[in-house]
Amino acid sequence: MSDRTVLVVDDHADIRSLVSDYLKASNFSPVCAADGREALSVMERTQVDLVILDLNMPGCDGFEVCRQIRRDSAVPILVLSARTEDLDKILMLELGADDYLTKPFNPRELVARVQATFRRMEWDRSDSKEEERLEFGPLVLSSEKRQAWVNEASLPLTPIEFSLLCCLARNSGQNMTRQQLLDKVWGQDFFGDERTVDAHIRSIRQKLRQAEETLRPIQSVWGVGYRFEG
Repeated sequence: MSDRTVLVVDDHADIRSLVSDYLKASNFSPVCAADGREALSVMERTQVDLVILDLNMPGCDGFEVCRQIRRDSAVPILVLSARTEDLDKILMLELGADDYLTKPFNPRELVARVQATFRRMEWDRSDSKEEERLEFGPLVLSSEKRQAWVNEASLPLTPIEFSLLCCLARNSGQNMTRQQLLDKVWGQDFFGDERTVDAHIRSIRQKLRQAEETLRPIQSVWGVGYRFEG
């Protein structure tokens, strides 16, 4: 069994069982929670490497679970939900989810997305073995520590947000398409669409503005994508 622990949060026992079986077959170690409160309890006592999160649950729903996890954890969150509206997808990505898969779903695709997330994390770690320090006025990025600071105060970015901001900063002054950013940050085997980039960019911009109102280094390039102006 893998040392990668995946928390499966869904109020339907058949979904939990199906996902757990496929994760086990791919050498992951699944743990399950039937609702949001149980999920948060599991997070408190277990070292979880990734969360598969349903949204429509009684009591504490997936939106609230994601909010609470993101208060003190950067663990990757993959949403698995019957909610297909773009607004739901965008909201979850802005709350800090890393990926979004709609039900009904192919369990093999779900496992492939989990594997792709872990591969991206490995690539991120290998890329940050040598210290790279990027400084743009009050904004500082450290590839080794995988942290960002604004005016020496820590910027609370999720892992995917940090990777995206670093990618743009490393290519400062260059126009980058959404597809280029998907390939470089999420990997060429990522299954999501280009709106994923937009949702994460909005979240990064909001956090930068909250830290420093005048700090707006990410520019939109109409018909192309984005450009970082350091």
